Amino acid sequence: MAEPASDAEPERWGADPRLEELLGAQGAAGFRALLEGFPDLVGIVWPLRDADGTIVDFALGYGNPAMLRSFRLPAATRDRYTLLEALPRMRGSRAFTEWVRVSTTGRSWIREIVYDTPFGDGYMLGTFVQRVARLGDGLLIVLTDITEQRRNEAELRNFADLVAHDLREPVIGIAHLIGVLERRPGSDVPDLLE
Repeated sequence: MAEPASDAEPERWGADPRLEELLGAQGAAGFRALLEGFPDLVGIVWPLRDADGTIVDFALGYGNPAMLRSFRLPAATRDRYTLLEALPRMRGSRAFTEWVRVSTTGRSWIREIVYDTPFGDGYMLGTFVQRVARLGDGLLIVLTDITEQRRNEAELRNFADLVAHDLREPVIGIAHLIGVLERRPGSDVPDLLE
């Protein structure tokens, strides 16, 4: 799990004007209140289009405290960066293409992603299941931290490999003994169980 920079609660990003436009002030406040204590990382981004209407980037709209804390994002991040400015490695990536597709078609996208990269003034670190769904004209991104789960799975695989290796030697020895016994069917072999 990504470690927070400190135990202090991050400064909130505050109201998201486009979310308020979509849900109304009271609806947006209720939506944010619902997500404030949510354990998963939740963010909202809004498409930025060129003159032809093509999505070229996304504006950062909302990040719940879990996202701000996990990625060490200061409150000023939203106003200082677009998504591609904050995360330049996303430019031209499959993820960006899929986010545009979700924004235009409404068909959700889920994938596992590993972050170890700067994000604006913060830092993204960990393994997450990323769910992207359309919210009005924007996108709702929910990240479930599975870093510890993947670490435990890797340790279990390593342990299983070690056990398999340790068991392989006696099994090979037994197989050789059986081979020898099969090649000498008429020989007088002592009973190994006595």
